[in-house]
Amino acid sequence: MTRTVAHFGALHAAVANAGFIPADHPRTIADGDPELWAPMVLTNVLGPALLANAALPHLETTGGRRPPSPSPRPSASPSASRPTWTSTP
Repeated sequence: MTRTVAHFGALHAAVANAGFIPADHPRTIADGDPELWAPMVLTNVLGPALLANAALPHLETTGGRRPPSPSPRPSASPSASRPTWTSTP
């Protein structure tokens, strides 16, 4: 982030636009293996948190516009619009 700000002069926005669900991910939590969830959690949860940690000091300096929800604004992957999860009553 520091090199990017140094190159462009400022940071005015940040978008956390990464996420995935592995193709072989089980369809139910009961069938899942928590150890196999680590790469997905690192990308989908830790990634945006690391972005926020790096971006917020620069956004505060530039007065970056803050949307109604905290900045940086996370976005969903296409997988979110095509959920493969199933639930049982």
